[in-house]
Amino acid sequence: MKYISLLFFFSILGCKSTKYTANNLPEKQLIFGKGGGFSGEIVSYILLENGQLFEANSLLKITNEVRKINKKECKKHFQRSETTPLFDANINYPSNVYYFITYKEADKQRQMTWGAADFQAPVELKQWYQELQQLVKK
Repeated sequence: MKYISLLFFFSILGCKSTKYTANNLPEKQLIFGKGGGFSGEIVSYILLENGQLFEANSLLKITNEVRKINKKECKKHFQRSETTPLFDANINYPSNVYYFITYKEADKQRQMTWGAADFQAPVELKQWYQELQQLVKK
């Protein structure tokens, strides 16, 4: 029984996830948001693999944790980031007001930016962006 208790104790320690702060973010991030307009303000959301969601505002120069996303939902978006062919489509069509999704890892960054009137963003991209925005609103 003593061994089972020790095993349980160490398994709990192993499951503890790291809690990050705005000044100490990991290299792997899924970032999405909107920018531009009259003020040029960029509001971005930074999703981490552990489920933490941060909001960053370029005008206020602040980054705060907004909420925690459940692991299943978070994992779905990171898997999508790693496998979607959308990042390979070279979507770079910003306008005065633009939207973006960026996937960052240690040594690479892939980004999609759209908003130009003469560019029709793929339906899959718009749906994914809406799903990410729903994470903020929950």
